[in-house]
Amino acid sequence: MDLAPVECRKSLDQLLEQAMAERSREDDGVVEVTYEMTGSQCDEGGRRKLRPKPSNEDASSNSKDKEGDEEDEDTIGSIRLEKKAIRNAIILSMATIFLSSGFFTLQSLQSSLFQETGLQSLAILYIFASISCMYAPIIVQKVEVKGTIATVSLLLLLYIIAFHYYNRASWIAISFVLGLGFGPMVRAQKTYLSRNISRLSYVTQVMRTKIQQRYLRYFFFISKSSYFWGHLVATIIMEFTGSVDDMPLNATESPTTVVRHTELCYERLCKDEVHPMDRDSMMNQISLDNSMPRYMSKIFVYVFASCIALGALMVVVGLERIEVLYEQDPMERPLIHQTIRQIKLILIDKNVRLTLPMLIFIGIEQAFIFGDFTRAYISCALGLQSVAFTMTCFGGAHTLGSIGVNLFSQHFQRPIIMAAGLVCQSGLLMVLWLWTPDRDDAAVFYVIAGGWGLCNAMWETLTLTFIHTTYPDDWTAPFCTYYQMQWLGMGLTFAVSPYLCAEVKILILAMFLAVAIIPYSILEFRLHQRTLLQDRTEML
Repeated sequence: MDLAPVECRKSLDQLLEQAMAERSREDDGVVEVTYEMTGSQCDEGGRRKLRPKPSNEDASSNSKDKEGDEEDEDTIGSIRLEKKAIRNAIILSMATIFLSSGFFTLQSLQSSLFQETGLQSLAILYIFASISCMYAPIIVQKVEVKGTIATVSLLLLLYIIAFHYYNRASWIAISFVLGLGFGPMVRAQKTYLSRNISRLSYVTQVMRTKIQQRYLRYFFFISKSSYFWGHLVATIIMEFTGSVDDMPLNATESPTTVVRHTELCYERLCKDEVHPMDRDSMMNQISLDNSMPRYMSKIFVYVFASCIALGALMVVVGLERIEVLYEQDPMERPLIHQTIRQIKLILIDKNVRLTLPMLIFIGIEQAFIFGDFTRAYISCALGLQSVAFTMTCFGGAHTLGSIGVNLFSQHFQRPIIMAAGLVCQSGLLMVLWLWTPDRDDAAVFYVIAGGWGLCNAMWETLTLTFIHTTYPDDWTAPFCTYYQMQWLGMGLTFAVSPYLCAEVKILILAMFLAVAIIPYSILEFRLHQRTLLQDRTEML
């Protein structure tokens, strides 16, 4: 009879006794190797097969190895997700450059090319763009982010084509439709950025605010550089396709005729008259319309239409699809009612109310530089071909100024940057008030354009960072309100621009700056005191 099974049953009791003895030795400070039974407790000869049981140190090391492997997997997943987030942000920023470069360039040129219709179309565009922010969430929810941007890209393409085949009725109509699409496009961009950043900050468990600030800065820097790139492309086109026909249509190239042309053009500044000169009576004497050759406008259409198509393709193909989640309203109210309620709550905020005059002023000064400075100063004195080159200086200064303000804000307090912007803006308004444009003072035009771009970058960067720090959790609606106030100021300025002379507009700008800087200074000092209090609390 085989006794192997009996020996195996006896071994269980012996192992139990051995384990109790080893535990008592551990209590006395002695550590020995213990053994446990394996799946096959006995070998063929009936002898017990034992294997060492891992000690507590071995078990803890194994658990640490498992935790380390899990952490490595989480780190790899976080790195991959961060790369995707960076890629999406860069694609969206680059697409914004391609989509908006052509529009900003034509915005600078059309007040000189189309004396009356240009300003009227811009007024219609920006007023309805301000209204479009009300229903923008509905469009983004129904069409989704990529569909919204692609649809507005088609409207921008039609706008570029209408520039070549100019007709007053069609130009006004496409401006109206494009204005209705501006709000949804901005809402779609900010919604995508918000969702992209929130997904990244959730996984990496890093401070959400810092991640948002970094990505918003990158998007703002890259997208706002469209001012520079668009005008640079226009400068190259005008430089290599021949000079623009900015001479009077019935004039010769004699010096006397040129002087007469510039003198009539300067009367828009109201230096000699109380009101702007009637354009119809002026046309009886001499034609002052700056015109662009057909082949040059055709090149504009080819280049900027290709850019718009490339930007739309980047959004549709290259941009990752991210599901956007919307908060369910417990009362099940329509989305437009929720949007209006959000805007109302934002405007009720006492800090936001202190910012509203500054936001409207930003829109007014942008309308002045794009509509009046290009027409009554650059185009009159230097010609239409100099508009693009001068505004390239504006775009470059705006981009560098935005980067500089963010760098200086790490070492200087916000009130100091605000004071620098106030001094810069006041100095430029004083120069425009005292200076009479002259062809020989070409350098002054570039200095004014560059300084204006720097001031605009200061105001926009300060207000953007304020909006984000005030609403760190959900800043999509506040940013739409931010653009809504700017567009309202731009639309109203373009609307009244044909009926006011440049001298009066400079006075209005100075008055709005004085009105806006007082509440905004109060806001900046409040933010400064709050920052000091937070620093003291962290030290404690």
